[in-house]
This record gives sequence, C-alpha cells and structure tokens, in this order.
Amino acid sequence: MPQKRFLTLSLGFVGLLALISLYSCKKKNSITETAPTSVTDYDGNVYKPVKIGNQVWMVGALKVTHYNDGTRIPYVPGNTWITTTEGARCYYEDERIDPVQYAAIYGALYNWYAVSHKGIDGKPNLAPKGWHIADTTEWDTLIGTLNSNPNFRGGNDATVGGMLKETDTTHWLSPNTGATNSSGFKALPAGFRHNLGSFNHLGYYAYYWSSTEISSNDAYCQKLNYANAEISRVTNIKSQGLSVVCIKD
Repeated sequence: MPQKRFLTLSLGFVGLLALISLYSCKKKNSITETAPTSVTDYDGNVYKPVKIGNQVWMVGALKVTHYNDGTRIPYVPGNTWITTTEGARCYYEDERIDPVQYAAIYGALYNWYAVSHKGIDGKPNLAPKGWHIADTTEWDTLIGTLNSNPNFRGGNDATVGGMLKETDTTHWLSPNTGATNSSGFKALPAGFRHNLGSFNHLGYYAYYWSSTEISSNDAYCQKLNYANAEISRVTNIKSQGLSVVCIKD
C-alpha cells in the first residue's frame, strides 16, 4: 500500500513538472512570436514594427540624430560631405521639399560610416538599443519569406520589391509598378546622396544600407524601383547617403 501511494505521488509530481514546463514553453513562444507595438529611438521618434516571418522590421526609415549612446551624428550639408570618412547624416536638398518635411516623411540619409559606427562596447550603435542594421543574410531571409523560398540567396527577386513598396503614387512616381505593400514594410522612395554631394532619385528609388561590407570603399545595399516590382542588391560607395531600416535583435 505505501509503495502504491508513493507511485501515485511520484506520477503526480512528474505531471505537475510537465505542466509547468509546457506553460513556460508557451509563454516563451508567445513572447518570441509577438512583435512589439512600437520602438523609440534616442531622440524620441516612434516607429511601428512589423513582423514578417520570424523577423521583426522597423516600418519607416531611421531619422535619429544621435547614436544610441547619445553621441550626436554630425549633420553634413554642402561640399564637406565629399571628404568625410566619419559617420554622417543629411536630408535631401531639393526645391520640391524642405528638409524638415523630408525628414518627417522619409527619414534621414546616412553614409555607411554611420551604419558601422561603434560605441564604447564595440558594437554598432546607429540603431535603437535592441535593434540593428540587417546584413545581407538577413535581407535574404526577408526576401525568402516573401517569395516562399527558405533557401533564398543573392538579394535579387523580380516580385518581392512590390510586396515591400508603399502603394499608390503619393510618394512613388507613377506607375509604381507591382506595389502591394502586402508585407506591411511600407518602403518609400527617399532617393540618395551621391558621394560627391549631389542629391538624386527622390520618388524613383529606395536604397537601404546593409551592414555587410565589401571592401574598404564599398558596402552592399538593397534597391527598390518605381518602374518595376524588383528588389535588387547593389554595391555602393560607403560615402553615399542612403536610407536605413532596422531589424530587431
């Protein structure tokens, strides 16, 4: 009789442990699978994240004026942009749109030196804490999620760009081919700043830096086009000014 009672108690204890383990597992998974409702950068700008597959991306390009440790990112207008090899930011200069309005809609343009800038802990610190700038592998994961190819590589796809682009022609030039924004990413055509200082392609293209370096002079970025639904991976000089989006750690 004591032996039977011991067996019953043992089984009950094991069952209780199993239930606790199952609850913990479910709780952990729910945290992992749920995107945060918002993310705030050092300046207090608030962004809405979107979950795409197993990744959480920031909706809208970064507009912060400080690294996440509070160090100011130099604002570099004019010809000094050509020579800087330090992290820098700027806003598109064009008679169609003033800098304040541009920043509110499109965010800032950063050179790659800002993307790779490191804090005292040795980690890149342009993105808000808990976030980072995606490398080419993470961009491939995003594209592979949207084109249903888990083994996707290479950064180029004929239709995924349309899934990332904001719809209509409020910001994109007509015809904004293939734009559905089915991913919720809401990419905007912020154009870019040439390494020689000029501004180009507002309304035509979106360029997003990756954190993947090619050489001492070049790094990869992803490009979206108003005239087709493609996303393409291109090489850019590090001193170009491009948009930045962030992915959750």
